[in-house]
Amino acid sequence: EEWLENQAGISNYELAKNYGGSESVYRKWRKRYGLSDSINKVDKKKKEPKSKRKDGDIERIVCLSDVHVPYHDTQAFYCALDYIKQTKPDEVIIGGDFLDMYSISKFAKIITPANSLLQEIAIAKQMLKELRKTVGVDTRITYIQGNHEFRMQTYLCNNAPELIGFDALSVPALLDLESLDIEYIESQTRTSYVIRSGVAIGHFNKVSKYSAYTAKALVEQNFSSVVQFHTHRLGEHYRTTPFSVYKGVEGGCLCQLEPEYVDNPDWQHGIVVMERVVGGDRYNIVGVPIIEGKMLFNGKIYGGTDESSK
Repeated sequence: EEWLENQAGISNYELAKNYGGSESVYRKWRKRYGLSDSINKVDKKKKEPKSKRKDGDIERIVCLSDVHVPYHDTQAFYCALDYIKQTKPDEVIIGGDFLDMYSISKFAKIITPANSLLQEIAIAKQMLKELRKTVGVDTRITYIQGNHEFRMQTYLCNNAPELIGFDALSVPALLDLESLDIEYIESQTRTSYVIRSGVAIGHFNKVSKYSAYTAKALVEQNFSSVVQFHTHRLGEHYRTTPFSVYKGVEGGCLCQLEPEYVDNPDWQHGIVVMERVVGGDRYNIVGVPIIEGKMLFNGKIYGGTDESSK
C-alpha cells in the first residue's frame, strides 16, 4: 500500500511497463486500498492567465492538436489556419503532439531524411512561424505537451541520461518557442493540460475505443468539463448533476488519416472552438469537423487549398 501511494501520478500502464504484470493487477490493488490512478486527475484550482479583455467580454479560443509533423495533413492544417486568420481568436491552444518524434520512438522504424528528427523540427518550426504570423503578435499561443513530445524525455532517460537537464535538448529550445512568444506547458507525465473558465483543456493519458468515450470517462472522473485531444477523434458527452452541467469534447486531429503504422483508424480531422465570458463561468465548447480540407461553421466555409491561410 505504501509503495502504491508513492506511485501517485504514474499510470497503471507505466507501472505494468516498468515493473511487470498487467494494468488490471495495479488497478485492482489501487481499488483495494482506495487509491486512484491520479495521472488524469484535474486540479481545478490551477491558475489561469489573465485575459486581455475586460470582464463581461466574450473571448474566443481555438484549439488544434495532434498535427504529428511530419505526418501532418497539409489541407487540414491550413484549413485551421484559415479559420484562425478570419476569426482572429484571443488565444490559440496547441493541444499536444504537434511533433511526432518518430525517429526517437521505441517502435521499430525506418528513418529517412524525410522523417528524421532534424527535418521534423525544421518543418514544425516553419509551421509554428506561420501560425504566429497568422494570429499576429498580440494573440496568446499556448502549446501543451503531448505524449509524443514526451518521447524526448523518455529517450534521454533510456539512452542518454547524462544529457538530462540540457535546455538545448528540450522541446521549447528545439522549436525556438521563446522567439515566437509561445508558452509551453509540460509535466513529468504523459498528461498535461491548462484550465480556461474551469474547463480542463489538454492531452490526457487516456484513450477509449469509441468516439466520446474518453471524454465521458474524464468528465465522470473529474466532474469537470474537459477538452481531450490524443484520441484523434471528434466526440461530445454531457453530464448533468445537481450542481452543474458538464461537457466533454474530443477535438479530432490534423494528422494524416491513413498513416503507415495503423490500418483504417477511426479518426477525424477537426478543431475545437471555445467562447467564454471573461470573469464569469459561462462558456461554450464545440468540436468542428474538417472534411476534405474544408470546414463549415457558423454559416461560412473555411479552407479549400493548402495555402488558404496566406
